[in-house]
Order: sequence, then structure tokens, then C-alpha cells
Amino acid sequence: MKKPVYYVILALLVGVFLFAAYKVGSYYLEKYRSDKVISEANRFVTLPGDSDNNDPTQDPSGDPECPTVQFDELLKTNGDVIAWIYGANTHINYPVVQGSDTCWTAPGTTTAASSWTAPTAPTSPTRTA
Repeated sequence: MKKPVYYVILALLVGVFLFAAYKVGSYYLEKYRSDKVISEANRFVTLPGDSDNNDPTQDPSGDPECPTVQFDELLKTNGDVIAWIYGANTHINYPVVQGSDTCWTAPGTTTAASSWTAPTAPTSPTRTA
């Protein structure tokens, strides 16, 4: 009588293990996709200290703590871009998009590989190119 109980417990533990492995795998797959999408968007941004001082496209009167963002190129990739959020000495360096609806979209949750999303902003700030 004890043997069937052990098999039921073993089956439950194997099921829990497989479910946990699936969830962990899903997390890392989504993280990989999100990192890939964000790195694609970062191609259009030059962070402070990363640019060549002789770059003719950089505004010499601009704020040295602000990144230089190529919004024209970003808009070609995703027309919903409204801003770029950056925090010096932090890991905050993301595009801000706003779609036709006001739903919040998590970073990297896209269905197409060529488009990307980031947290939406409640208002549309002034763009600087």
C-alpha cells in the first residue's frame, strides 16, 4: 500500500519540477528577447562619454549629461517613440513609446522582431533631434 503513495508523491514532485523548469526557462527566454530588442534600440543613442569629441552631429552647446538620440532613425524603426529616458550612473537607458491606446507595455514584450516597446509615458515631451 505504501508503494502507490510514493509513486503519487514522486509524480507530483516531478510535475512541480517540470513546471518550475518551464517558468525559469520562459523567464530567461523573455529576458534574452528583451535585451536583444533594447540593444537594437540603443544603436541610435550615443551616451555621454561614449562619443568622439570631434563628432560634427553633436551639439556643442548641449547638456554634457544628456545622451544624443537619433529620433529620426528611431521613428523609422518604431513610430510610437516619443522620448528617451536616461539616468546618469544608473542602468536606466530606454526608449519611451506611446501607442494609440493608453495601456502600459512592458519592455521587450513584442510579437515582431523588428518592433520594440518600452514603458509608455503619460504625456508627450518635446523631442530633440
